[in-house]
Amino acid sequence: MNFKQKLTTGLATGTALVTIASSAAFASTVTVSGNGFSSTNVMVMESNNTVVAQNNTQVVTNVVTSSANTGGNGAAFNMGGTSMQTGPATSVVRNVTTGNGNAAQVGCGCDSTPSVTKVNGNFFSSTNVGVVKVKNTFVGQNNTQVVNNGVFSSVNTGMNGSLFNMGASKFVTGPAGSSVTNVVNGSVNEVMTP
Repeated sequence: MNFKQKLTTGLATGTALVTIASSAAFASTVTVSGNGFSSTNVMVMESNNTVVAQNNTQVVTNVVTSSANTGGNGAAFNMGGTSMQTGPATSVVRNVTTGNGNAAQVGCGCDSTPSVTKVNGNFFSSTNVGVVKVKNTFVGQNNTQVVNNGVFSSVNTGMNGSLFNMGASKFVTGPAGSSVTNVVNGSVNEVMTP
């Protein structure tokens, strides 16, 4: 049997197995010709394997401390009246952690030009030609996310004092407010195919 695939190879009568690693633009021509009285089996196998592996590890530690204080004021030993007014104490904390992500765009692995098998010029021969196409796609994605958040918020307008004053004492404290927002966005895996 004469077997041609870019290079010409002479084979004895029997079974030939051809494996072609195909890609998007790969094509091959297999020709079986010039055989005498024989029975020849030819198998053409095209194999396309795509392997995608993605891994992400994210470790985040956030420590946020916020403090607001207008208190701790005092008046002592005054002969007249005492008046104090403190401003507002406000603490606003916003802590956002964005997770990691994997994105894979995997093509179809299709042949734009298929392989061609030609059988001709065999004398009294029985020739069987088979074409097998195998396509395997493996996608593995892994995400590990560890987030530790410690948020401490403190506000104070108090602890004001009046001592040994001869007149009246008046203290007016402003409002105390604390706002804490803690957001953790998880990890995302995405596989896109045609």
